Amino acid sequence: MCEEQMRSAGGAMHDDGSFVCAHGALSPPEVELARANFVEFDVDGDGLISHQDFVAAMSRHDPSWAAPNRRAQLDAMYAAVDLDGDG
Repeated sequence: MCEEQMRSAGGAMHDDGSFVCAHGALSPPEVELARANFVEFDVDGDGLISHQDFVAAMSRHDPSWAAPNRRAQLDAMYAAVDLDGDG
């Protein structure tokens, strides 16, 4: 997540590299980990984690996620976090 997206989520980056919002706070190492994880899931590098990115990243992490019988579970997981539908 870029700093602009973090701010639009109601949070603020601090000079020390930490991030604080209404949901809690991240230390500088946690911010770096969140960024690294975001890059892993943003497969096409467009700054959003689309449903296609999510499925590809999960399947790369654990090939069993590519099985057709797991698709409904992946769809539900993605829908649970992409509340506005924009990735």
